[in-house]
Amino acid sequence: MNIKLKNLNYYLNNADKYLAFALIVLGIIASVVLAFVNTNLLPAPIAIVIFSIVYLVNIQYDVKNSCDAYFSRKYTILLFITIFILINLSFISFIFRPELYSRPLTYFILISIVSGLLTFLIMYLPPNRKYEYLALISIIIIGLSLRILPQVLFPDIVGMDPWVHRNFTIQIMSLGHLVDGFAYSRLPSMHILIAAVSFLTGLNYKWSSVIAVTIPQLISFVVVYLIGRDIFNSKVGLIGALLLCVSANYICLGYWIFPTGFALIFSAFLLYYLIKEDKHDSAADAIIKILLAILIVSIHMQVALAILIFLIFFWVGKRIYNQFQSNGLDFIYSAKVRYTFIILFAVLMFGWWIYMANKVELPFTFIHRALEYDPSQIRDVTAYSTYVIPYYQYLMNISPYLFFYGFSVVGSLYAVSKKSNYNYLALTLGGIALLAMPFLLLQSNMSGYLSERWIYTAQLFMSIPVAIGVFKIFKVTKKKNMFKSIAIISLISIFVFVNVINPSANIDNSHISKYSTIRYAYTDSELISINTLQKMNTNLIYTDKINALAVLTQPITPVDEYLENKNYTLLRGFVILRTVIVSEPVPGMNLNYDPIAELSLNSNFDRVYDSGSERAFLNLINPKAHP
Repeated sequence: MNIKLKNLNYYLNNADKYLAFALIVLGIIASVVLAFVNTNLLPAPIAIVIFSIVYLVNIQYDVKNSCDAYFSRKYTILLFITIFILINLSFISFIFRPELYSRPLTYFILISIVSGLLTFLIMYLPPNRKYEYLALISIIIIGLSLRILPQVLFPDIVGMDPWVHRNFTIQIMSLGHLVDGFAYSRLPSMHILIAAVSFLTGLNYKWSSVIAVTIPQLISFVVVYLIGRDIFNSKVGLIGALLLCVSANYICLGYWIFPTGFALIFSAFLLYYLIKEDKHDSAADAIIKILLAILIVSIHMQVALAILIFLIFFWVGKRIYNQFQSNGLDFIYSAKVRYTFIILFAVLMFGWWIYMANKVELPFTFIHRALEYDPSQIRDVTAYSTYVIPYYQYLMNISPYLFFYGFSVVGSLYAVSKKSNYNYLALTLGGIALLAMPFLLLQSNMSGYLSERWIYTAQLFMSIPVAIGVFKIFKVTKKKNMFKSIAIISLISIFVFVNVINPSANIDNSHISKYSTIRYAYTDSELISINTLQKMNTNLIYTDKINALAVLTQPITPVDEYLENKNYTLLRGFVILRTVIVSEPVPGMNLNYDPIAELSLNSNFDRVYDSGSERAFLNLINPKAHP
């Protein structure tokens, strides 16, 4: 029995090594298979193999050693001054931008270098709270810049979903009560808060939503820092907060404002209290957790479901750790296991779902509908997109995820090592469970069922493993050398650059991703044109999906399929086209010709409006459509 226990002890104490070898073998097999089956998925297993090898090379390094590595006070202050100078230069480059509706490439490069320098500084930050606060301020300024400046560029709100949410919020404000008939009529928390901010400040929807959602999101990065500090140390928390702050999806959630991002803010606070409960769990903390659960459940269904899944695996992770400890293995902490909160959260979630539909069977019909889901009907989901981009640009677009989750592979392997702790193991297991959801959905009819939202929901919980991965890769110790310093700054700067220039985070500068960067926003000229054209015509309007956002008060038919197939005979009404559809990518369309020129030459259409940014045509065969 003792021999068996010793063998078990040996294997478990080396679980990270065996798991890394297993990932390398599986990654190589998957790479060979995908090379013949689907090259689009090939980079993922290759990244897993590379980062697993990196972990094995640095397997002896303990992240706790990073606490002993720090710069002198003089060098620290010098780096902070450099960082703030570069941040100011990025703002100057924005102010003097050559294009009115586009941030210059210089801006993105400066932000990337600043983030690389800040990461380097954090790794060697002296043990002083005031330096930590300076680093946090730097992170918040970087995050604010990446989220506010896209809003400043354009005269109205940015994104597609926010137009629908604005319409709902305006209805609430004008009528003074909740309105039925909207998708979020029973999930109105975000809209009520934005309406309240608008009433109190007198600001329009755009800037009220920034105050209500974008600013709290920046505060949530401070919470991520606190989580990392409680699990390991302040440096881990700061780097986790920084890398999450500059990730493409989280930048998007900061300016493309919709309930998913709003719910994830409270998810960060809930995670903090889950980590905190093992050290200090008072009645006040329990009440706060319940209130946070109610908020999350009442904001967004999918985020609520994700939190429930996370809670289950978080609990499982602690149970596993406790089981290891009970066998006398090399684990030194005792973990409290709380399953009552999981039950309470599940009851709240399913109860709210039943209330929303006024049907007890809603949870079951929801799952059934998901199982019967046909993703081929959705043309805008990335996996089913009709427009094709060059493979090199595809790699550029997915590189933020390869970096982020590649770092997390290293951090996750560390979670099962004897250097880990119970909270970190539980956190990592919960994050991996959420990250696995899109891959599980790919094996079913639910492959297009909001799979991308699971990915950026998982990023919140994987931010600490990512930070651990960065420390493991660079082996931060007292010993410093020029090569390591350059490597840290360069790699993190590249990581940040591919994130901030990614089409999810960047809708205005297409110099790098010209085949996939889509401007989900209107210029002044386009808004004026749309308002004018609405007054000219009250009948059926044909236009592209982005243009349709500002014309929600009238019947709209998407023109995309008609233009893509050059089928003009069925366009019986008012056709409004933005001139940018000729030169820029448009969701759902893969045009290799100029439709505006074609309609101008078509004898059945009369061009009745031309502002330079918008063209309107009238099908003369259908006189009833005449304005």
